[in-house]
Amino acid sequence: MLETIFTYLIEDTYQSPFRDEYSSLSVLSTQSKQDLLSCALSCKALFDPAIGILWHTVELFPLMKLLPGFCVLFGDDDCVELYSFTQEVEYNNMTLARFDLYASKVRRLILLDRDNIDDFTTEDIEIPEAIQQRLANARPRPIPFFTHLYCSAAWFLDKMIFMVSPLLKSAHFYVPPVEEIMQLLPILERDAPLLQSMSVDMFRNGDEDCILLISRLKNLRTLVLTLTPVCSISEPLVLDLQALQHLRHLEHLEELTIDLRGTGFHNTSPPIHTGPSSTSLKRLTLFFSLGNATIVASTVMDMFRDSSMEYLAFTSDLEVEHSQTILAQIPSRYTLQPVSSFIAPLYAIQGLETLEVYLSNRFYTSDTDISNICHAWPNLTRLVLATSTTPEDKRRQLPTVAGSIPRLAKSCPRLKELEMTLNVTHLSVIPNPSNELCHYRINDGCNRWSAQGGVYIDRMPTTIYSPDHAHKLELLHLYVDKDDFDVCNQLDGPTVFAYHLDRAFPFLKTVRYTSGEEDSEDSEDSEDDDGYARIAREHAWYGVNGALTLCQEVRRRHGVQL
Repeated sequence: MLETIFTYLIEDTYQSPFRDEYSSLSVLSTQSKQDLLSCALSCKALFDPAIGILWHTVELFPLMKLLPGFCVLFGDDDCVELYSFTQEVEYNNMTLARFDLYASKVRRLILLDRDNIDDFTTEDIEIPEAIQQRLANARPRPIPFFTHLYCSAAWFLDKMIFMVSPLLKSAHFYVPPVEEIMQLLPILERDAPLLQSMSVDMFRNGDEDCILLISRLKNLRTLVLTLTPVCSISEPLVLDLQALQHLRHLEHLEELTIDLRGTGFHNTSPPIHTGPSSTSLKRLTLFFSLGNATIVASTVMDMFRDSSMEYLAFTSDLEVEHSQTILAQIPSRYTLQPVSSFIAPLYAIQGLETLEVYLSNRFYTSDTDISNICHAWPNLTRLVLATSTTPEDKRRQLPTVAGSIPRLAKSCPRLKELEMTLNVTHLSVIPNPSNELCHYRINDGCNRWSAQGGVYIDRMPTTIYSPDHAHKLELLHLYVDKDDFDVCNQLDGPTVFAYHLDRAFPFLKTVRYTSGEEDSEDSEDSEDDDGYARIAREHAWYGVNGALTLCQEVRRRHGVQL
């Protein structure tokens, strides 16, 4: 209750240089600090809540003053010139008790340079190596509970022991010395497993070297990277563009902001992709200038081409025609890849009996993929290929009834469970329309589009396979594009489709489909005994199932033996 009351009595101010939306840092005003200190010293009941707020956000300098052996080497009452540490004091639970008390209250730790504070800062004290070792032995992590780090110090090599916490969630660096941050980042990778957010502002040539180390922080969700020159720097900023490629290895990155305004690049050759790339990026913001807009946009967008982004922002002073050029650089991440490009390394495994592939957003299946799978694993008993039902030029790419169904029946005789995508709009004509089934099915001729836009029935050479030993597959589950399903369901489509399925799988009893449609008048719940309730929406394909039943009745009526 007291902490809540105190929060209404204090005032905050924003601390430079952390004023932007990514690393906004508010600190207590001078008057609020004095008021809290007075409350803490007034009585025991107020001490803990007041000190908790007073030390919640603190510059490192006051904490270092609490270390045993801290002393003033030179100065007077008005102007202290230099601080240091004596070597005589031991570091143990007793001597560190006061430091531990206040360090345990810190949640946001600040290391400022002299340009951004009127008082003394971290840079005013140099910690001798012997003191660093002594403190590391007594307190490996001196500030154990802080969660946010803000650093603009021009050097901090001797302060690194304070800058890591097992609870650290975010770290913000403003123009850090590249040599020192490159030593700190591996420590953060090892000892700060909860680190999820980072922002880094750099403006010197060679600073991009630390991007490789940033890319190893595998749990990062948010990254703000500023690589821009400043007016006081006469040397133009020219960075190695290939260094940015390391960011694609941040597998859990969800939000990325890159500011490259006024920055030039070398080594702009096309990137060589190695290892996995991020697929989790949701928000991308790019700042660039006219001189580097095209190369920045094309490079960064290509890095995250496999991510399903929800927000994309380009910020620059470009004209309309230049903006259109930039948008043209965005790679089509919707250009799907054949499933064989993903599972090809598995083809070396012999004797595989079960294969399940769920890659509906990134890959498609084709007749070639089916052929490769049948050749590699003829002993399959369960095959699931849940890939995209709507790739580009889908009628050419999706498995066809004539190309894949007979291949599966012939090459995988032990198949018991089959789930796959299939092109159900391009069906080969039935070769002999003289029997009862064909009269029932096609009474107005073939080789036409129906007036309602129905299934295309062509006279392509029939490749339907009649096995010597009838295939025993009884249940087939298809992933079908909704529009294709509607087309196939018109006029004779279900019956023609059922005829071809019956030739390959004469014992087939049930065809089920998933089309992505939420509601269907012909749908039924998919809670059956065969475990096919796993997909959100499965429906029995009544027209096809009815035709399959008719096919089997015709065979029985004419005494056809399987």
